[in-house]
Amino acid sequence: MVNKDSLERESKTLEYKRDLPSSLAGIIKTCVAFSNTAGGRVVLGIEDESRKVIGLTEVAMEKAFECLAAAVYDAVTPAVVPEVFHQTVGGKYLIVIDVGRGSSPPYFVKRLGSVKGVFVRVGPTTRMASPEHIQELMSFRSRAAFDEEPVQCSIDDLDAGLLEQAYDRSPSRELLMSEKVVVKSGHRRPAVTVAALLAFGKRPDREIPEAAVICSRFRGESGRDIVETLEIQGPVSDLTSRVLDFLRRYLERNLNLRGAQLRGTDLIPLAALREAVVNALIHRKYNVPSPVKVAIFDNRVEVFSPGGLPGLITLRQLGDGSSHLRNPLLAKFARRLRIMEKMGSGVRLMQEECQKRGIVPPEFFEDGDYVKVVFGTGRSQQNANELSAVIADIFQNQSRVRISEIARRVKVSRNTITNALNRLIENGKVARYGRGAGVYYIRT
Repeated sequence: MVNKDSLERESKTLEYKRDLPSSLAGIIKTCVAFSNTAGGRVVLGIEDESRKVIGLTEVAMEKAFECLAAAVYDAVTPAVVPEVFHQTVGGKYLIVIDVGRGSSPPYFVKRLGSVKGVFVRVGPTTRMASPEHIQELMSFRSRAAFDEEPVQCSIDDLDAGLLEQAYDRSPSRELLMSEKVVVKSGHRRPAVTVAALLAFGKRPDREIPEAAVICSRFRGESGRDIVETLEIQGPVSDLTSRVLDFLRRYLERNLNLRGAQLRGTDLIPLAALREAVVNALIHRKYNVPSPVKVAIFDNRVEVFSPGGLPGLITLRQLGDGSSHLRNPLLAKFARRLRIMEKMGSGVRLMQEECQKRGIVPPEFFEDGDYVKVVFGTGRSQQNANELSAVIADIFQNQSRVRISEIARRVKVSRNTITNALNRLIENGKVARYGRGAGVYYIRT
């Protein structure tokens, strides 16, 4: 339900419109995008930028009930039937269009056709789906994951040592078939699957050029002055270890002699960075022609993963244990190789490792067809309880509080402060007012 004091920002599953537009084309495209992505809601009567509740007139309300559901149903195939209902907020009427995730994608606008009429949600925007995204939607419909498809490689192209490591012995052909390391093909010999080549291949990049990581070290914070760039190829286990070696070279500080080796403290916990790299390698879209990228700046590390968040997962769910496997077979092989642990625990581990080290937790962004994880090197002087105490102290001394005022007292990200304030709003202790840069909070 919509609460005027705690309106969420537009997101992968939420869109606002000030009124009922004369043309419903934009709403229809958004309903298609929700059906193809993770479901969602369009709320009419709220300004998208300010999140101010405007409300709809009685005439607009009647027209919305008369035409919205039928317009979407008539314009989209396979059929989409949204639920349309009203809600009253602060004495003003809103219309909510609720669309579930469809079970038969790709959905598309009939008049635009099955290619140009397919739309998806990327963050808070509705965009035309790329050919790769349409292919992924079709795979979901057939329940056939991209990583289970065969490639023109044989068992000889796989590393026998990695197979023995995964299965604790030299696996038989029957075991390889049952595990989908290889599958039957039109050729005399079984063909290797995409997942098997990525996990066990001697040179996966020869068949899948995207199976690579580009690591870069930049001088400063802008990304204009490159110190070093390294392109790494190999199976996911090699990629993980070599990326970590690159990160360690630039992040290790305060070296001390331990035994015969110099060891130091990493500016950002390598355990947290490792999870981010593994997630990028395992959950990325391998049909997007782009490698995983790792960038080191003076004040942060960024990990880019091609492809948006998979399935029903949204940015808000990261860290709560939710998971959706875009590459289920590759994930299974990664667990056999002990690269991954249980599903849904990676983001939480990143957050906990940063908390232990006393630095700000990572931030996650979804924009375009990629996900970016950003680790800052700034120290967090307060944990969650201390942050809440600081916020409470500020509210005791002044009636209106802005995020910038809290940020001057605590060295944490604005995103962390916003999340803390949102929790107070949800608990009915704080209310938010204003718009844009003028947003302020008062204690209720």
